[in-house]
Amino acid sequence: MALFISGIVLVIALIIIVAGVRQQAGKRDEGYLLHYLKHNENWSLTVNRNGETLVSVREDEMFPLASAMKTIIAIEYAKQCGEQRLDQSLNVSLEELDHYYLPNTDGGAHEDWIAYSKEKGLLLGNSTNLENVVKGMIVFSSNANTDYLMDLLGIEEINESLDELGINMRLFTRSMGPC
Repeated sequence: MALFISGIVLVIALIIIVAGVRQQAGKRDEGYLLHYLKHNENWSLTVNRNGETLVSVREDEMFPLASAMKTIIAIEYAKQCGEQRLDQSLNVSLEELDHYYLPNTDGGAHEDWIAYSKEKGLLLGNSTNLENVVKGMIVFSSNANTDYLMDLLGIEEINESLDELGINMRLFTRSMGPC
């Protein structure tokens, strides 16, 4: 089971990295990432292969986690879908997601996700499927989608995933619910 979860974590981490780079590539020049790394010190990096550290930059500095919790939520989503407790084709209304949306709190991520979903034909009337909601959380970093998913998946279940991954932290013990 631990090997399975480790595999899921690796796959999700790679998806996040690739999606982030792809999203930024459309907004900036090809050298954006290299330029950012050279001119900003709010990042760290460690690359390991077969237990050997290949590269390590600012590995001992503490940084805020920002949207790292979204990865744990995505892991719990994958787990519940894998156990067939959740259906990724579940219909989610945009009206329901709007209850979780607070304007000007995610840098336009939620609006960008909705625009992308419209452009790609991922909206069915005023709704979309759960898989697209998760993509909105991971690729676009929509906070509304994140909060919706936390309620749907359950805080206790997410906390159990943290335990399984050996991460010593907790989310709130009860959901705050939509606004």
